[in-house]
Amino acid sequence: MVTLAAVALTGCSGGTAALPRPQSSALPQAHVDLISGISLPLEKFMSTSAQDQVIARGRHRLETTCLRRFGVPATATESAEGPPDAANLPSRYGVSSLAQAERYGYHYTYPTEAAPARLSEDQYTVLTGHLRPSSSTGTPVVEHSWHGRALPDGGCYGEATRSLFDGAPPDMQQVEQLDAHSFFQAEDTPGVKGVISAWSACMRRRGYQVASPLSKQLAPAPGPKPSTDEVDTAVADVECKRSTQLISVWAQAERRIQAMQVRQYQQELESAYRAYSAAVARAADVR
Repeated sequence: MVTLAAVALTGCSGGTAALPRPQSSALPQAHVDLISGISLPLEKFMSTSAQDQVIARGRHRLETTCLRRFGVPATATESAEGPPDAANLPSRYGVSSLAQAERYGYHYTYPTEAAPARLSEDQYTVLTGHLRPSSSTGTPVVEHSWHGRALPDGGCYGEATRSLFDGAPPDMQQVEQLDAHSFFQAEDTPGVKGVISAWSACMRRRGYQVASPLSKQLAPAPGPKPSTDEVDTAVADVECKRSTQLISVWAQAERRIQAMQVRQYQQELESAYRAYSAAVARAADVR
C-alpha cells in the first residue's frame, strides 16, 4: 500500500526551503485526530495490513515446505507490515494527528520492512524458478529443473502463490489505482482548491510560506528524529487543517468520486476482494 502524500511529494520540484520558527499558537494543545470517523468507499475493497501479513506468513510456510522438498534451507520470514488501514488515512492528507505532530513531526512511524537477506544460489533458483540474473544482462533465465528434479512453474514462490489463490492472484491493483486517482481528482476540485488556499493563508499567518499540505517543504528532514523546527511546523500544519476543515472537505470530495468509481467497477472490485479474502482464509490454515 502507498502513502499518497508521499507520492505527491515525489512529483514536486525544487529543494526544501528553510522554514522560519512559527509564531505561538492561539489554539489549545488538546489531542486532535482529524481523521477520526472518516472513511472512504473504496476501503472495503482494499486489503489491510493484517490480511497482507496473514498472506505473507502462509506463503512463507508453503515456500518452506517446497524448499525442504528439494533439500534447500528455508528463507527468512519477510515482514508485510505497513500502514494500519487500507487507504492510509492517517497520512493521506499529510500529518493529521496533533499528538503525532508534537512527537514525530513529519517522521511517520509505520514499521518499515527490513531488507531481505540475500538468497543463496540454490535458494534463489528453487524459490523463483530462475537462475539469478547476471549484473551484465539483468535478465533472469528460466530454470525448469534443479539437480535433475523438475521445478514447479515459477519455483516455490509460484507454487505457493497458486496454492493460496487457487490459481492466479486477483487484480488488487485496480482498487489502488482508483484510490490514487480519486485523491488527485479531488485535489483539483474547486472546493478542495479553496480549502487548500485557506490552509496556506493560515500557515502564512503562523509564519510559514507553503502553498499545499503536500508541499516538499513539509517532508521529514534527514535523520531518525524530527528537529524542533519540524515539530513546530507539523503542529501548525495540523492546527491549520483543523481551523480550515481541510481534511473533512477533501475527504468529502473523494467520497463523491469514489462512490461513482464503485458504481462503475463494483463487479470487478467485489470479485477481486472475494478472491483475496478466500486466499487470506487459506493462508491462515497453512501450518
